[in-house]
Amino acid sequence: MTKVFLSFEVDNEDELLQLVLNYVIKQKKPPSWLGDPLTDVALQNEAEAREAYQKEIDEDDAEHVKGNGAEPEPAPEPAPKRARAPRAPRVSVAPPPVSPAPAVAPAPPVDLPPLDTLKAIVTNAVRLAQKGEGSKKILDLLPTFKDTTGLAFVMNALDEHRPALYDLVQAAGLPVV
Repeated sequence: MTKVFLSFEVDNEDELLQLVLNYVIKQKKPPSWLGDPLTDVALQNEAEAREAYQKEIDEDDAEHVKGNGAEPEPAPEPAPKRARAPRAPRVSVAPPPVSPAPAVAPAPPVDLPPLDTLKAIVTNAVRLAQKGEGSKKILDLLPTFKDTTGLAFVMNALDEHRPALYDLVQAAGLPVV
């Protein structure tokens, strides 16, 4: 029998399922361009030839099994999958110890610039360093500043943090305007 493959274009799986089910449920005959398989002589002859050939093969296999008195050899089993080596346990890496910032004697409060000026200087320097346009020294000093003052953001600094902010600006080498 001749094999025929049909191709359909549908927008989604539901349409394809609906199309196939329509053929099955309604028991429609195949399209006329396929020909009637019951009346097509060439198709009938081919089907009969295949059936006869299959019978011969089945008979030969049966005789071979009877003649040997043994069962046919089973197909070789696929090789077992290789077991993966167990993974090594994860080792947590502790961050390197933070060395405390050297104690610098704060400058007298009278000489310190205003708090807003210090915040602006530090914030601007950090932004430029993150863009790669300024010195990255401020980025290195900022974590220790945050640890010593307990601040999460420089903009949260209060007047009591002004000496520490001034020390940060001086250590980073930023000009005070």
